[in-house]
Amino acid sequence: MNQVNPMKSKLILSLSLLVLFLVSCSNSMNTSESSFSSTSVDSAGNLLMECNQMQNTNLDLSAKLRVFRNDANIINENYIRLKFTKLPIGFNEGTTYIQFFRGKQNPNETESQFFNSFERVSFDVEANPNQASTLIASGITTLDNSTNAIGYKKLTDVTIVLNGFDLVAGYQSLQVVLYNSSTHQAYGSAIGLVPFIQVNPYTYQKTHWFQDSLVKLHPYWNLRNSGLSDADLSAKALQEFCF
Repeated sequence: MNQVNPMKSKLILSLSLLVLFLVSCSNSMNTSESSFSSTSVDSAGNLLMECNQMQNTNLDLSAKLRVFRNDANIINENYIRLKFTKLPIGFNEGTTYIQFFRGKQNPNETESQFFNSFERVSFDVEANPNQASTLIASGITTLDNSTNAIGYKKLTDVTIVLNGFDLVAGYQSLQVVLYNSSTHQAYGSAIGLVPFIQVNPYTYQKTHWFQDSLVKLHPYWNLRNSGLSDADLSAKALQEFCF
């Protein structure tokens, strides 16, 4: 899907300029790792997935998403963790940059209205060389290859913590938009649902019956007639999407 948010930003913040200041403030948010469950349930007892994946194969762009848990294993629904698994060559060459947008579909809203209502969000950056996260940058709005100046060879060596995902307020989708660094024009994106998500696509459809644009984003929508049980899908999501 190549839908993109029309917002164009010329603000590109170099993460390397923020490191010295932000390391001293790294205790302001607890970002420790924790385990995941394959048996999370909603209030109706439906199995939920705590992780998801988004990709655009035409752009060579993919990332995994997961819920944010603190030291006490408590989920904070204002944050979503993201880890890139593949990035376009242009990003590493400095010819493109990335911004993140949150989205929700209101009742009776068309697909066009849905894609035009995405809002840009800020994010933090964690270093996780040994699966132990350390906050190294905060309040970023644009991601470019200056991330490498922190000392990491690949962006896949860090985790992005996206802010402002209030699931109660209905922000259930994430769009990752690629921009041309010279023209600041958006030329492609990847979009996906943010966890929690009912693992059964039919269950998700029933609970989001007025949100067709979201239903189509369910990672297992193409498996809705496969005969796989909710437990099968839950285990599959844990293996394929979590990190």
